[in-house]
Amino acid sequence: MSTNEAPSSLKTIRLALICLTAISIVGVMVTGVVIVKKRESHRPIHLDLVTADTGAKVCINGFSYKLKPSDPDPLFGGGVDVLELEQEPKGEIHFGPDGREYLRRNGPKACALKG
Repeated sequence: MSTNEAPSSLKTIRLALICLTAISIVGVMVTGVVIVKKRESHRPIHLDLVTADTGAKVCINGFSYKLKPSDPDPLFGGGVDVLELEQEPKGEIHFGPDGREYLRRNGPKACALKG
């Protein structure tokens, strides 16, 4: 092995280590940004909806939601109202040979049309 080849191979190894370190740092940064964005997107929506009616309904994206009081939560300074998606039976009613009605699957309830 000549003396000219040794320094160039050391330079190659150093360059490879520097590139690997840079790629690792960029990968960790991108992963961190993705995790932060996912956490921000899963936060509950706070609506400025003030009502004394506990049975109030809200229409969001064509589906009906109702206000449901929750247990007191010290994080929010007391009880909060939670929007809960209303469910209704979907599909046809199925009757067995003995005339008994079988359970139907539930799905989201559409908003009532105002005429």
